[in-house]
Amino acid sequence: MYKHAWSFWHTPHALGTWPWTEALNAPGGGRLWDVMLLPSLIFAPVSAAVGPVFASNLWVVVSLLAIGACTRALAMEIGGDARTATVAGFLAQGAPYLYGYPLYSGVHERLGIWLFPFLILCGLKLRGGAGRPWALFGVVAYVFVASGCGVYGIWAVLLLGVAAPFLRRPEDRWFGLSAQVPLFIGVAVASVALLVAMKAASGAESLSPQPDRFGLFGIPWGRDFSSATVASLLFPWEVRGTVPVDSGDALLELSYLGLVPLAVCLIGLRSPKTRWICGVALGFAVLSLGPG
Repeated sequence: MYKHAWSFWHTPHALGTWPWTEALNAPGGGRLWDVMLLPSLIFAPVSAAVGPVFASNLWVVVSLLAIGACTRALAMEIGGDARTATVAGFLAQGAPYLYGYPLYSGVHERLGIWLFPFLILCGLKLRGGAGRPWALFGVVAYVFVASGCGVYGIWAVLLLGVAAPFLRRPEDRWFGLSAQVPLFIGVAVASVALLVAMKAASGAESLSPQPDRFGLFGIPWGRDFSSATVASLLFPWEVRGTVPVDSGDALLELSYLGLVPLAVCLIGLRSPKTRWICGVALGFAVLSLGPG
C-alpha cells in the first residue's frame, strides 16, 4: 500500500522528466511506468494541500463510490428502479474480491472495476441514441483504468466482444452495431497506443514492471497462472482458509463470488431485461476456472 501512496508524491515530483525518474535506482534513475500515474496526476492538488497519504486514501474512497455509482447507473439503464439499482451498487461495492487483492494487499489500481459496468452503460446509451459523447466517455474511462492495470484493459476488450451481440440494434448497419462503432474503434486504438507507450517505458533500464513481467500489457503470457476453482468461487468455508502470499508484498487473492450476489444474479436470469448481462457475468465466472 505504501508504494501506491508514494505515487501521489512522486508524480508531481517527477512530472517534468516523466517517464524518467531519479527518485528510484539512485543515482542512475530509470524509466518508470507508474500504475497510479493518472490518479496521482488528477489528485496532485490534494497531495499538495494535505499530503500524498490523504490523497491516496481519498482515491480509494472515490474508487469505491465509482464502483457503486456505475453499477447503479447500469442497473437503472436496463430497467431497474431506484431501490433495486441502489442495492446492485451496494452489492458491487461489497464484492469479496475487492477486500482481498485491491484493498487488503493495497493494489489500488485493481479498484478500477467500475470500468466494466461503465463500458456496458456506454454501449447501451449509444444503442439508445444518446450520442457519440458516450463513446468518448467510454474510451477515456478505458485509458484511465487500462493505463494502470493492463489486465483490466484486456478484460474490458473481452467484455465488449462478449456483450456486443446484446448491444446491437437489428436495423443498424455494421451487424447492428453502427452506434457502438466509435466506442469499439476508440478502445481498439487506445489499446494499441497503450501497448506502444508501455513498450517505450520498458527495457533494460525500466523500473516497472519488474524484469520478469515484461510482455503484452506487462503480462508474462508464458507463465502459468493460477485459476479459480468451483470451491473458491462458491464455498465460504473454502475461502475462509485463504492466507496472503508473501512475494515481497502480502497478497491476498480472493475469487469468491459471494452467495448473496450470486443468488441475485441467478434471480436476474428470470427477467429478459437482465438475463443477458447475468449470462455474461456467469460466463466470465466460468472462464476464470481456466483451461483445466
